[in-house]
Amino acid sequence: MLRGVRTQPTSAVPAARQTEAPCSAAHDASVGVAAAVAGPRARADDPVLVVEDDDKFAQLLERAFGRAGMATVHARTGDDALRCVLRGTSIRAAVLDVMIPHPDGIEVCRHLRRLDPTLPVVAISARSGSEHRSRARAAGADAFLGKPFPLRELVELIEALISQTTHEPPEDP
Repeated sequence: MLRGVRTQPTSAVPAARQTEAPCSAAHDASVGVAAAVAGPRARADDPVLVVEDDDKFAQLLERAFGRAGMATVHARTGDDALRCVLRGTSIRAAVLDVMIPHPDGIEVCRHLRRLDPTLPVVAISARSGSEHRSRARAAGADAFLGKPFPLRELVELIEALISQTTHEPPEDP
């Protein structure tokens, strides 16, 4: 279990874990700085960080990941997301709403990229024009989905990105 993070099984899918907003400013603003993002340290049970200020949509995302057997950790703002990662919560991927409160998802993506260039990051936004897509890609997002999108598409995209980053190079004979 993640330190300071309460997880509970989803009644519909017992194998999946979901969390209760552990990355809010009110939740455990402790422990030193540690770059605990995915990279080679990520484990299969590390959660996907969902950064979304719309609680109902965040719950939909968490349920979709839960049905796929993936745990989530939720942050409502950019500050909460960065606090979560910097205090040592290990994550295996991130889904960032571009239009979250300070800092926005683009800036959060830049910070995550500095901490771990291999972390799978998907940006999502109701504003899906080419300017927003370009800004997300320039910040380091691996992909961009415009809302609305099929939830299964996001889950499959995250699964594919995770599998690309977790392949270990073959050992030399």
